[in-house]
Amino acid sequence: DPAVRRSLETLIPGAKTVGVQVPVLRSAAVELRRSHKDLPLETVADIMDMLVASGVREEILIGAFWLARYGKKLAALPWARVAAWLPALDNWETCDQLAMGVAAPVLDADADPAGRLVPLTGARSTWSRRFALATASALNQKGRARVPETLAVCATLVADPAPEVRKAVGWALRAATAHDPEAVEKFLRAHRGRMHPTVLREG
Repeated sequence: DPAVRRSLETLIPGAKTVGVQVPVLRSAAVELRRSHKDLPLETVADIMDMLVASGVREEILIGAFWLARYGKKLAALPWARVAAWLPALDNWETCDQLAMGVAAPVLDADADPAGRLVPLTGARSTWSRRFALATASALNQKGRARVPETLAVCATLVADPAPEVRKAVGWALRAATAHDPEAVEKFLRAHRGRMHPTVLREG
């Protein structure tokens, strides 16, 4: 839809889009999972490789939504598969959806989530840094509680120059607060001297 495409290009700067709204993509992902229910997770990950290579917002999102339909089975997906998709992230929408729907379930089953995410906080890409935070935030949602790992990710980004990253620090801190408000308050006090004011306010 050309009108939707123009709207999305304004709403999601940097996205390569053909103009399909999220509810349509989610419905398509549900149908893909239903009609291919015996398809192994690794095969869908292979398909995601091709979708990501296109660089098209809709293709990346439908792949992320399809993978997310595997639920707890995502624990078997190697982190290296997810990490290989990160260079294709060029906007907040694909970044956040891949982080919340796929990366968080994968890392919740990992012995060292912080060890996977903290290196991303030094990435040159704004979206890789935000991805680390969006994943860390989701690690405290849907019954998950990984506060120490979340704070470890936040610690390196509290003064990040990118507003898209700083906003995600606030989200991650609020998600962690639901499980351990004392730890988050201690974190805010410890880092207050170098923390960007928006991070302090949102946190």
